[in-house]
Amino acid sequence: MVVYHGTEGTIQIGSTEIGLVQDFSVDLDNSLDDVLTMGTRAVDQHREGHQIVTGTLTKAWINSDLMNYATASGYPLSGELITFNMFLQPNESDGIPTSGIPYIKLFDCKVSTASIKAPHDDIHMEDIEFKARYMDHVPME
Repeated sequence: MVVYHGTEGTIQIGSTEIGLVQDFSVDLDNSLDDVLTMGTRAVDQHREGHQIVTGTLTKAWINSDLMNYATASGYPLSGELITFNMFLQPNESDGIPTSGIPYIKLFDCKVSTASIKAPHDDIHMEDIEFKARYMDHVPME
């Protein structure tokens, strides 16, 4: 399992930046399956399964006015979770060189669990667990 760690990033809905991320961890599981040939003891090949992208954020700040603008209706009334993208800048840690990976972009993220505080202007979330549909490496803009 590949793990990316970092200290900063942004949250976007469409092309609108609505929030900031502090301290993150992203786990990438390629779901490898062993393919065995009958009569042998060695693995013949490793077959890739579904790629699963999950992670945690220590803290996130969301501007509720920008979120309302980006989603056109603000909080979804149907109970459907808001889908968002994240640009995260990983640290060079855990033996994974990140000098050629300025940012990772997580697409179609949804929050699994979080502790949410909603003061007047912004939304403050802590201990956030999320899932993303897929991940890509992107150059700095």
